[in-house]
Amino acid sequence: MKRSLTVAIVGTVFALMLLPTSMNLQTSNAASLITVPTDFPTIQSAIDAANPGDTIKVLPGTYTEQLTISKSLTLIGSGAKVTIIKAPADLQDINTIGQFYVVDVNSGAEVVMKGLAVSGLVGITCVNVDLAGISVMEGATLNLDSVSIRDCIQNAIFVGAPPFVPNGPQVGHAIITRTSVTDYHDHGILAAGDGSTLKVSYSNLVVL
Repeated sequence: MKRSLTVAIVGTVFALMLLPTSMNLQTSNAASLITVPTDFPTIQSAIDAANPGDTIKVLPGTYTEQLTISKSLTLIGSGAKVTIIKAPADLQDINTIGQFYVVDVNSGAEVVMKGLAVSGLVGITCVNVDLAGISVMEGATLNLDSVSIRDCIQNAIFVGAPPFVPNGPQVGHAIITRTSVTDYHDHGILAAGDGSTLKVSYSNLVVL
C-alpha cells in the first residue's frame, strides 16, 4: 500500500515538472511582431530576420527599397497615404522571369500585405523600364488589402507568368481587395500561367 502511494506521488511531481517545459516550447514557437524602423531600419532587413508566420508592422515613412519575400508572413503598413514602398532609381533585383520589381513574392510563400502604397519610378524614364509593382511567382500566394500601387509602373500586379517568357510558365495566386492601381503603362492586374488564380473585389484601376 505504501509503495503504491509513493509511485502515485512521484508520477504527479514528474508531470508537474514537465508542464513548464511544454509551456516554454509553445511560447518560443509563437509568432512575433516586428516593427520597422524601430526594430530594423528597413523593411527588407525585417523580412530577412522574420520567422514564417511573423507580422511586420511598418510605421509611416517612405522606404526606398526593393522587397523580396520568400517566406509566409504579414506585412502591415500604417495606411496607404503614409507608408510608401518606393522603387529605387537604380533598380538591381529581378524576379524569376527577368523583370524588375518593387515587391516580389515567391517560393510558395503565403503573404498578407495591407495598408501601404507601392510606388514606381517617377519621371519619363519609367516608360522604358519593365517594372512590376508587385510580382507573385513560383507558386506564391498574396492577399492584398487596402493597398495603393502608383507612379509609373509598367505592370502594377503580375501574378504568375505565361509560357513564352524566360523561365515560364509561372504559377501565382492573389486575392486583391480595396486596392487602387493608377499610372500603369501595360497591365494593371495580370494573371497568367496554367493554374494561376486571381480574385479582385472593391478595387479601382486607372490607366495613365
